[in-house]
Amino acid sequence: MSSFFDETDYENEDLNEFEVMVYRANAIHLAINILKIREIITVQPITPTPNRHHFVEGVIQVREETIPVIDVGKVLDLPAQNNDQTKMMIVEINELTMALLIEDVDQICRVNWSNVHNADEIAAGSEAQATGTFMLEDKSIFLLDYEKMIMDIASESSLSQDETYRYVNEREQKMVVAIEDSKTMLVVLRTQLTAAGYTNVQYFDDGRKAFEALQRLNHCDLIVTDLEMPGLTGHQLTKYIRDDQTHKAVPIVLFSAIESENVVERNDEVGVSTQVSKPNYEQLIRVMDSYATVNV
Repeated sequence: MSSFFDETDYENEDLNEFEVMVYRANAIHLAINILKIREIITVQPITPTPNRHHFVEGVIQVREETIPVIDVGKVLDLPAQNNDQTKMMIVEINELTMALLIEDVDQICRVNWSNVHNADEIAAGSEAQATGTFMLEDKSIFLLDYEKMIMDIASESSLSQDETYRYVNEREQKMVVAIEDSKTMLVVLRTQLTAAGYTNVQYFDDGRKAFEALQRLNHCDLIVTDLEMPGLTGHQLTKYIRDDQTHKAVPIVLFSAIESENVVERNDEVGVSTQVSKPNYEQLIRVMDSYATVNV
């Protein structure tokens, strides 16, 4: 994917920093990694589609490409927008392209993930809609759980939990640490790995908590980590592990859909063993088998 922002100077950033676009959906301030943004456009004519999810307004045509339109306000259960400055943010998340219907964009800012805290919910309701929150000046900025949003909309897509794998007993013997900041995706990851036989797994939704737990472990066969996480990013976590004498040789699989050239270069720089594109769980399990020396 090519970013609308040409990846800025990501390669010169601190390992634990990312640049995000801050935008608004009514009174809520949200943020998204700029590497997920393809472009920002003025609102386009929307063609309604039958039997669509209530988050989905319909589809638009952008350079002969049909793209579904997601109303972020509806995702957050906010009142309908009546703002003639409404924009569309074309994003690519987990290999899916969509247009987020938003009120407006505010600014690009650099965020250190050590300042991002877990967030249980944004709006009323029992289900979490955010993976984290941080302060920008005097405003609370929320990182929407975009992967949960996709799962809510496309429950029958490849992100669903209906994949089946052959259970391999040898996988039970492998000690694995897995980190995923989206609570929804963490459930999916646990379901997929357990179905395949990876039952000896410690799961975390925060990079720093995972590293602290690793320091208490005498042995680990494999680490699977997301890239964007509160506490420590996947890259910063990898660097810490490579500097730690106990686990410096443990294979580390980065499980992320962000695959820009600079991210790949950073993988090599910090010592990521390999990257698997989310949400390809079948490939993830094959790669885990390879690095954990499981005979399938």
